[in-house]
Amino acid sequence: MALFELFSHDGTGIADRPDPLTDYLDGLATSATAAGGIALGSYDVQGTMIGDGREWDEAHLWWFADQADLDALLTNPDLADLTAARDGVLTDHYRLVLDGVQVEPLGREP
Repeated sequence: MALFELFSHDGTGIADRPDPLTDYLDGLATSATAAGGIALGSYDVQGTMIGDGREWDEAHLWWFADQADLDALLTNPDLADLTAARDGVLTDHYRLVLDGVQVEPLGREP
């Protein structure tokens, strides 16, 4: 399982993201790791080739061994305040849950 998130904010990517988003991502990292998650990457978005016209600044990808580990993260009450603060500085947010993501180079398999 993987969690893929796209963020749009008033900055221009990772280098100048709003502080509440940084705080959220730091809290997410702690909570995701505690739930067995592995950060696969944080990326600046360079553009959208196909879509509905929305523009994105950042993409983040996390891997989890199974749905239970991902659910432990998504239902973690410790993230509620960070999520609310994050939402106040985002102009858009998109979240996908992906199945079948393989991470053998990291030495773990779903």
